[in-house]
Amino acid sequence: MKNKSSFKGLPFWRVFSISRPGVLLFSLLIIFALLLSRWWANWSLSSKDQSLSVSQLITLPDHLPLSGRFATQTGQIKLLKLELVNSQSGIGWGLSGREKIGSDGMLFVFRQAQVPQFWMKEMLFDLDFVWLLDGEVVDLTADVKAPRLDISLDSLPTYSPGRPVNMVLEVPAGSIDTWQLQLGDRLDLFDKFI
Repeated sequence: MKNKSSFKGLPFWRVFSISRPGVLLFSLLIIFALLLSRWWANWSLSSKDQSLSVSQLITLPDHLPLSGRFATQTGQIKLLKLELVNSQSGIGWGLSGREKIGSDGMLFVFRQAQVPQFWMKEMLFDLDFVWLLDGEVVDLTADVKAPRLDISLDSLPTYSPGRPVNMVLEVPAGSIDTWQLQLGDRLDLFDKFI
């Protein structure tokens, strides 16, 4: 006589009296819960954590990874992984000589609001510049081309915002359009990764 309590050789949905459609539904619920928890973690970042101020950012070391979140006026939320640069030498060197950014963008932070001049010295790829004052987008410069390698430094054009800023975000060319950025959008910064 066969022992009714023996589960050996039975599929798990038979052991727990779950039908195959029930297993599928259960699996979909687990996937939905995982996606919902990821969304909740991103949303809760905005409601629980304070965005870093410029005075906090200038005390952090160069090349520190930061998380950023653009909140656009169109309702878009764009989560970013950024590299912080706030020293004179770091700002002067920037992305020169790199083959790629290595994150979503490089954030330059200045102690005081100013009208900085940026150039594309030794740049190997095109960029967009997002000019920020205390986290608010105040100017945009899209699709700045990398210079030819044979061009002299004296011939390089410079790029500046139309008003003083205390942060500049360099991102791959096309990001301004892809992210639908416009004047007045906000960038919040956090010292942890999302």
